[in-house]
Amino acid sequence: AQMDISLDSLKEEYSRQHEEMHEVYYAFGSKKELIYHNIIDKKGGFIGIGKSLQLKSDFNKDYFTKADAEELTSIDLFVKEAEILSTHREGSYHFEGEEKVDRIVIDDQEAFWEASKFLVIQVDQQ
Repeated sequence: AQMDISLDSLKEEYSRQHEEMHEVYYAFGSKKELIYHNIIDKKGGFIGIGKSLQLKSDFNKDYFTKADAEELTSIDLFVKEAEILSTHREGSYHFEGEEKVDRIVIDDQEAFWEASKFLVIQVDQQ
């Protein structure tokens, strides 16, 4: 009985660690939404010209959706345009859609998530 309890404890610990190791987060929204929810900020530029959007270092993690990196192979967007603002390796993903962006497809989960466990996509919904 004692060995069964120990084995169950080991299984639970393994599951917990596996889940934490593959935990990733994603969020998408318009530029206005991402700024409002404290995800991105305008940086640089001079007198309002040339500013670029960057992920905030203290971004609002509550705005993100939690997922398992091994199971998340695509995210439906159905928008006019989409741009990834976070750091993810080129060639590890692609956008699908003919005239609009229907979804982002993650082709190589390991390469895609190696630089950041947080995905931020700016979309234009018009």
